[in-house]
Amino acid sequence: KNWFVNLYANFNYNKNQITELFNGYQEYAMPDYGLCYQVGRDAGEFYMETRLRVDPADGQYVWVMIDPVTGERGETKNFSQATAELQGVSRYAPMTGGFGLNAQWKGLSVAADFSWVKDKYLINNDRIYTLMDAYSSYNRDKALLNRWEKPGDIAEWGAFGTNDGYFDTSLLENASFLRLKNLRIRTASLRPRS
Repeated sequence: KNWFVNLYANFNYNKNQITELFNGYQEYAMPDYGLCYQVGRDAGEFYMETRLRVDPADGQYVWVMIDPVTGERGETKNFSQATAELQGVSRYAPMTGGFGLNAQWKGLSVAADFSWVKDKYLINNDRIYTLMDAYSSYNRDKALLNRWEKPGDIAEWGAFGTNDGYFDTSLLENASFLRLKNLRIRTASLRPRS
């Protein structure tokens, strides 16, 4: 009789798919916005150049290049020749929800609310300033500790002077989260009323 416990949860599943485009188009690309609407695909799917690796020989970045005639995939070290492509991840989370607890025992009560998002992606623009060589007077990202320095280095980031703020898949991040939104703990006076 001294206990009260209330648990709750909610769950949302959202699936979107382009079924038709204007004027009979099957695809409508807007590379400056990182979007390409394509029949049968998610409307929020990212469309950008795919960075493959840093070349161990010279510290230059390597991107995917797709031949427009044959569709054959190749590689290039020139970003202007790289081909934007759909990345299979979306800016719109397919699953979201929340859960919580409200419990009381005698004069003590605890309430906690959580929210979560799964499989949402975003472009982390802040990394342009923390990784781009032109902004070297700003605080630097610790990821640059894994930067190419000499031939043979296997590195995540290219040689100094190669980080020019390319909007490619290196800026694409999983933004899924679980967050404590609210926590409340209260005590009531345990003294008997007079």
